[in-house]
Amino acid sequence: MRTLLYILIFTFGTGLSFQAEAARQAYPQHRVPAEKKFNIYPIPLVEEGFLNIEMEEPGELHIEFFDITGKKIKTITKNHVDAGEQIINFNISELKEGIYFCKIRTRTFEKAKRILVRR
Repeated sequence: MRTLLYILIFTFGTGLSFQAEAARQAYPQHRVPAEKKFNIYPIPLVEEGFLNIEMEEPGELHIEFFDITGKKIKTITKNHVDAGEQIINFNISELKEGIYFCKIRTRTFEKAKRILVRR
């Protein structure tokens, strides 16, 4: 089981809206650290969450959610996101309570993080 979990973490790396200023004011402590490319908050997620991402260049952004078995549960695609720091609001109300992996993918970047959904 532990090996499967590591494989899921390393192989991963529709309700989308931009609410950057409101999110910055509500969660000022969640800015993207220089050594990281993205941050998801608040944890645990309940109905919605925020993705704070540093885009190296403008382009497509894909946000994918996987359950702990690796099954893709939800995909959010934003066709054009500007370069620089972006805060994106997303809805996860259809996800059941539990642990998921959130994979972020751009043309030059791919990474996943474990998230917790609570109801």
